[in-house]
Amino acid sequence: MKDFFKKIKSDRIISAYAQISTILTIITISYTTFFYNRLPPLLPLFNQLPWGDARIGNKYQLFIPVIISLIIFLLNSIIAIIYYEKTPLLSRMLIFTVFIICFLVLLFTIRTIHLVI
Repeated sequence: MKDFFKKIKSDRIISAYAQISTILTIITISYTTFFYNRLPPLLPLFNQLPWGDARIGNKYQLFIPVIISLIIFLLNSIIAIIYYEKTPLLSRMLIFTVFIICFLVLLFTIRTIHLVI
């Protein structure tokens, strides 16, 4: 099993994007918790819904995208580890997808917080 994880770590693409995704997630969580007390109780979170009260969410709901990105990060990492021996390209694509999701969640969080502060 140690050899298996050494192969994964030796793949520079997978390890780089996994580390960057982890850093982006930590930045998102830190940024949200830093501004959490300054936020108003209601935030415009659901921008795809019709105008009005449907777009408003509580400030604790700002953590929902972060939790979803963490779940996707864990699931895609597990799938990437399982299929790395057979198809390294699939593993790389899964980890790159995690990177994109973590980056977009960070942008969403920054945009939402700066919109109301």
